[in-house]
Order: sequence, then structure tokens, then C-alpha cells
Amino acid sequence: MTIGYKIEAISISTGVVTLLVIGGTFVILGALFSHKHDPQEPPYISPTIPYIGHLIGLLMKRYDYYVNLSNKNKLPIYGLAIPGLPGGRVYIINSPALVLAVQRQPKKLSFWAVEATFAVGLAGLSKYAEKELQDNVTGEEPRPSLFMDAMQCMHQKLQPSEALDQMTRIGVDSLLTRSIEMFNHTGSTSFELYRWVNIAVTYAVTDGVFGPLNPFDNEELCDAYLDFEENTVGLISYPWSSITCAKAYAGRERVVAAFEKFQAANGAQRACEFQRKGNTHTSKHNLSVVDKARLDVINVNAIHSNTTPTASCTMYHIFSDPVVLEEVRAAVLPLVEIKMDRHGLILEMNVGKIREVPILSSILHESLRHYGSGTGLAS
Repeated sequence: MTIGYKIEAISISTGVVTLLVIGGTFVILGALFSHKHDPQEPPYISPTIPYIGHLIGLLMKRYDYYVNLSNKNKLPIYGLAIPGLPGGRVYIINSPALVLAVQRQPKKLSFWAVEATFAVGLAGLSKYAEKELQDNVTGEEPRPSLFMDAMQCMHQKLQPSEALDQMTRIGVDSLLTRSIEMFNHTGSTSFELYRWVNIAVTYAVTDGVFGPLNPFDNEELCDAYLDFEENTVGLISYPWSSITCAKAYAGRERVVAAFEKFQAANGAQRACEFQRKGNTHTSKHNLSVVDKARLDVINVNAIHSNTTPTASCTMYHIFSDPVVLEEVRAAVLPLVEIKMDRHGLILEMNVGKIREVPILSSILHESLRHYGSGTGLAS
């Protein structure tokens, strides 16, 4: 006896399927990314596109997204629910009075804890290094603090001293030498200002810090670092950064690979004093070569992030305005000494005197004020 089954096709319209997919997507997003607003929290600004709107805004506009929201909503403080960020949220403070109130609560609202958390995401540290960096982050407990020891070391070694003067001399020599080499290499009287400044400044800063084994020895690595630096917001904000921030992620990993070679060759032993001391701290906490390399990249970012935009904007505002250019030349030329030797004409200038030129100081400080990132609270 044979039993047969008759199966009838079920027809579902394309529109119904689409609605089901969209509905299911929002249910999943809600389960993964929803954040309950505490009544004691600042007011939240809802994204235009539920759940992912703020992420898209940051992806497209980066820091300007925060500025645009602040200008539009006119709130002294507000919150954004952003999946991918530590804690899934960020608070934006626009009121100077509230900024001062935050700064008066260093234990409850620790800038160091926030910086350590962002450093983990920015560097892509291992779980072990993440734990070490975030342990006792303020240094208040009676045991070693990797983060606070490293920060104090950097601040101490970058105070006015012979060691800092030595770093500056190496950087200035590198800036002049490398700049001339770049001009000779291009063989052109025109160049892209921002890229040229970025490469020249990167060489100068890193030569002074990392010494003769400085990994930044070619323009391609400088370009890779610029790819990384241009989307640091994405690397600390977006999930799956190797996909959502592919260019910045690839740039960072290329620079990390170069610093792995630097660490493997004991390059830190021939670097500046604060780099040597910092490397000693990471060794005490048994960090791997890879994690040391990743922290080196973060150190470059800490020193470099405001330097390039400030330098390029300073040069732009000088050379784009004939009146300002003439005033700067009139102020700087008296500092130049003209000499002759068996090689020919020599022009010498004490670069320390540059700080005494009011017009240059004004342009520099205004450029830093307008184009620097996070200089207010950090300073």
C-alpha cells in the first residue's frame, strides 16, 4: 500500500518578505544595540536612522558630526547611544561650567580611564595587554600601574631639559635634511602641501623619539600612518573595524609590523630617554613584542596628532596671504646670519629665536586653537 503526500506551494508576495526581513533586522538590532536610558543621565539625541544613525554620521563626518549635533540641539550636555563604543554610549559636553565640574571630579570621572579605554581600541591590544593597561589605571592603589607609570614617564621626560633639547635638535636636523631630500626627489617646484608636511613632520618627530632605528624610513610607511590617523575615531567607535574602517585598520597594521621589527632589534635601547623608560615599564608587565609595537604606534599618535594639522595650517595661512607672508619674512630675516666658507654660501639661524617672533607665535597658536583635536581638556 502506497501513501502519497501532496504538497501545495505557498505563495508569499515580495513585499511581505521584505517587511519580514526589515522587521527581523530591527528586532535583532534592538536586542544587540538597544540602551536603556537612566533618568539621571543627560538627555539622549535619537539618531535619524534607528540604532545605527550615529555610527553612519561618525563614519561620514567624524568629529564634525559631534559639532553639527551640538550646533543643532543647543544642549549643555547630551548623550548618544553608539554601539561599538565602550559602554555603548558617549556624552558630549558643550557648557564650560560643566567641563569645569567634570575636571573637579577626577576620581569619579577619570580622564585617564577614558584615555586607557580608547588606547586599547585604537591600538588593537591583546586581551592580556588590555587587562594590564586598564588595571589600577589612576595609580591610586598600592601596586604598579602600567598606564599611569607610562604617562608620568612621558610627562617627566618631556619637561624642559637637556634630553628634550636633544630630541628637538635631532628633529630639526631631520626636518631640514629630509625636506631637502624630498624636494630633490620630486624635481618639481610644486607639491601637495598637506602630504609634504605630514611626511616631513613624521620623519622629524619620530627620528627624535625613536633614534637611529626609527621604523619611519620611507614615504610609504608615512602614508600608511596617515591612513591610520585619519580615521582613529572609526577604529575606537565601530565594531568589526577591519571591515568598517578597512583603510585605517590596514594602515595601522602596516605601521605595527614595522614597529615589531624595531622592538625585535632592541631599537628602544637607542631611542630617546622617555622611549627607553617607557619600554622598561612595558617589559616589567611582560607585554609581548606585538603589544609593545602597538603601544609605540599610540605614542606616535599622542605626539603627532596635532602636530601635522597645526603645521600644515600654519604654513597655509602664511603663504596664502601676501600681507602675512611679508610680515613673517620681515621678522625672520634679521635672525639669519650669512657666512662664507670653502663650500660656498652658508645661511645660519638659531631656531630657538623663532619662539620670540610674535607674528609666528600668533599664527601657530591660532592654528592650534582652530585645527587641533582635543587640546582644551588634555592640556
